[in-house]
Amino acid sequence: MKKTTRIPTPEFFVIYNGMEKYPDKKVLRLSDAFRSPTDVPSLELIVPVINIAKGHNEELLRQSAALSDYSAFVSLVYDSLAAGHSRDEAIENTIHFCLKNGIMREYLKRYGSEVRRMLSMEWDEEVYREVLLEEGREEGREEGASARALEIARNMKAEGLLAETIARITGLSEETIASV
Repeated sequence: MKKTTRIPTPEFFVIYNGMEKYPDKKVLRLSDAFRSPTDVPSLELIVPVINIAKGHNEELLRQSAALSDYSAFVSLVYDSLAAGHSRDEAIENTIHFCLKNGIMREYLKRYGSEVRRMLSMEWDEEVYREVLLEEGREEGREEGASARALEIARNMKAEGLLAETIARITGLSEETIASV
């Protein structure tokens, strides 16, 4: 066996800057999203989430001008939206304010059009709900198809067909067919 190549230890983290109430720090685990949880997953990813929204983790923001500016930028967009501006107006108002007041100035000069495009394409809550609803429908279809395959397998088994034939037709395993 060849010698293991050593690599730098990866670090993952998420920066949260939304409008909903969220703790200063939280830990997310990939295994929390598994459909079939297990005590010892064969794959785990633990990711700290750091809230940089207005009023959170201010010591951290003082240590990083880039992070502080980004937090201020997002907060200004949210404030403009709360004041009744459309998303496009809020983005434009914020970009102009930031350029004038030295917040992310160099970045916005260089990448302002990409920032506009990215923020304009951001999902809104209605789109998010539609996506969740469609995912739920798809999951329901899959569960229905699985239940139908089991029903067909039961009927075929009752007619005396071999498990191998039933498996080939339904796509179920022979072990599953034996248990129906």
